[in-house]
Amino acid sequence: MTIRTINELIKFNLDFIIDKKKFLEYEKHNNKINKEEFYNKIMESIETIECAFNKFEFQEIALSFNGGKDCCVLLHLINYVLLKKFKNTINNSCNNNNNINNNNNKNNNNNNQINNKRNGLKTIYFQTPDSFNQVNEFTETCSSIYNLNLLEVSSIGIKEGLEKIITSENIKAVFIGIRFGDPNSLHLEKFSYTDPGWPHFLRVNPILNWNYHEIWEFIKICNIPYCELYDQGYTSIGQQHDTIPNPDLLIPSTLDQYYHANRLENAENERKGRGKNIKQIYQQQLLEKQQQQLHSQQKL
Repeated sequence: MTIRTINELIKFNLDFIIDKKKFLEYEKHNNKINKEEFYNKIMESIETIECAFNKFEFQEIALSFNGGKDCCVLLHLINYVLLKKFKNTINNSCNNNNNINNNNNKNNNNNNQINNKRNGLKTIYFQTPDSFNQVNEFTETCSSIYNLNLLEVSSIGIKEGLEKIITSENIKAVFIGIRFGDPNSLHLEKFSYTDPGWPHFLRVNPILNWNYHEIWEFIKICNIPYCELYDQGYTSIGQQHDTIPNPDLLIPSTLDQYYHANRLENAENERKGRGKNIKQIYQQQLLEKQQQQLHSQQKL
């Protein structure tokens, strides 16, 4: 799907959601969702994002983006706030794309694209040699769709890379798509400064109270683009060496086919496909299943 086609699908304007009456009338995709609670969480997230932009200058704020589903939701909410609350001072992605498409001069077109990117939301992305290619490509796609100023950090170390970005870009606050249940999340609040020993900035956690099912519900009702790995049964994405499709989503009678990530019933098993040696374990189990299948066929 091309970026232009995706742009036509995305509902950048979320007025249909923040209208509580309309929101409570929509047909939900997941029966585990409580619409009233979900609506309140969306409103709380928007208020948190607005608060951050009211407290800091736009150029002092960044988004930490890892290509995952949570970051996709957070990015979409941030984009909405920028469109609705700061549209007079910040060029939004839709207007930028329209301006670019209406520009008949190729050189001006390229210059506009470069300038728009530089003026876009600063977005920190840690790319390592072990990152999934699908995640890297998807991040670039998001950068084009949402007009992001993508700041890629090489694999020199998380702390060192982060320190370099925070200092050089004069960043004072960073949006993070963390939720309760994620590692090192229990002590967090909507606004929490970094721990001692880390680069100093304010962590802004707008979707801290959301759950797994609400994340996918929001992605569906807003047609938000997401990494294709979720179509293949991944429910939590890390690095290639420590991430496999979630075993709970394995389609019965198959060896390596999985349901979509939004089909996961027990949200507590979201990270079941993550682990230090899980790739080797998965490959060994797959080999054993293949041998068992071959043995059964030979008996017949």
